[in-house]
Amino acid sequence: MRIVLVQKTIDFVRKNIIQNLKEFIYRVKINNNIRKLKKKEKIKVAFIHMYSGSVQVIPIFEAMLKDELFDPYFIVNPDVYRSKENFDLNYKETREELVAKYGRDRVLDGYSYDEDKYFDYTKMFDMAFTSTPYDHMAQKYFQIRYWTSKGIPVFHSNYAYTGRTKYEKKIFSLKEFKLMWKIFTENNFSKDYMASCGIKSKNISVVGYAKLDKLSRIQTKPRSRKRIIIAPHHTIFQIPNFLMIGSFLKYYDFILNLPKMYPDIDFIFRPHQLLIENLKSEQGWGPEKTEEYLKKLTDYENVEYQTIGNYLDTFVNSDALIHDCGSFLAEYFYTEHPQCYMFSSPDVIDREFTSFGKKMLNHAYKAFSEQEIKDFIDNVVLKENDYMKKDRMQFADKELKVNYPHSTESIIKIIKHEICGK
Repeated sequence: MRIVLVQKTIDFVRKNIIQNLKEFIYRVKINNNIRKLKKKEKIKVAFIHMYSGSVQVIPIFEAMLKDELFDPYFIVNPDVYRSKENFDLNYKETREELVAKYGRDRVLDGYSYDEDKYFDYTKMFDMAFTSTPYDHMAQKYFQIRYWTSKGIPVFHSNYAYTGRTKYEKKIFSLKEFKLMWKIFTENNFSKDYMASCGIKSKNISVVGYAKLDKLSRIQTKPRSRKRIIIAPHHTIFQIPNFLMIGSFLKYYDFILNLPKMYPDIDFIFRPHQLLIENLKSEQGWGPEKTEEYLKKLTDYENVEYQTIGNYLDTFVNSDALIHDCGSFLAEYFYTEHPQCYMFSSPDVIDREFTSFGKKMLNHAYKAFSEQEIKDFIDNVVLKENDYMKKDRMQFADKELKVNYPHSTESIIKIIKHEICGK
């Protein structure tokens, strides 16, 4: 038994030494390439993009598109971790949205259906950006460790506002984060949280939340009816050591009846992109029940089923949000509108949320039952008795909206300074 334990210890130490050596070699290669970039007139940047809903990438891409130093391109990166149906749906949807907005010349296919093959673009680019730090979801050619092994600096800005949930500690402990050249984050709490997971502080820059910079320029449109977003999260499975904030299985019947209960309100049903995928594989649901549910919901004239990637206009032109999504919890504060967070049970708060996440929840209306959701709609939305508004706005301005709406500018300045010293 003792021999086995000694051997396991030796194997563990050897594995860590090899991994640390790899990371050191990658870092040396990257630093050498950064020095070479100083001599280039144009720097080609790959935006490795998996889901259209990850709109964090858009303001950074557009800022680089306008800057003479950068030459940015999207690479559509398919999710190979989940089902073939999810692969096809999201790959095609993401590709179509990007091509429609930026043209075919700026969007590169990560995969070819005709040839059934993936494409390696590492020789074409000087730098890469990703907002999705999960190598297990990506084919080899789109993994962070693959790009960094080629000496290509990868910078990162997360697809969701960080520092909200305890589960993020597992995410920040991923090896992918230790390979990144630059990580841009929202505030000092997030930076300290990342550093506590082993990420070097010198690689983390606090710039604010670039994803929502564009929200400040969106105009509200005149309308006569109240508009409420319903946004359930995808974490409906009971998986050990995994995030579990989704409450859809508790409220799905209630959500289905809301449009009938409130015919004078327009509802936007915007589930997390992975919820429908999870429902189709959930015991007791499956594809038929999931499609039937969606059909019943969208048969209402006052319901819009929304799957488009960019939801910032929807945020601005709404009156309230009812949801259980971690990222939306932070993001909706930027609109100044009220939100109601749905819980499956009270223990979710202490089990899942960080001290910073709890601060956000303290400035949102909370619902542990259907009646509390109704009370939110009746009193806060319809009667406009939003008694938390003043404190909510002060909290958002002080602790959430760091550097708003200039986060993207800060990212570009930091990258240019690292490359050119400007």
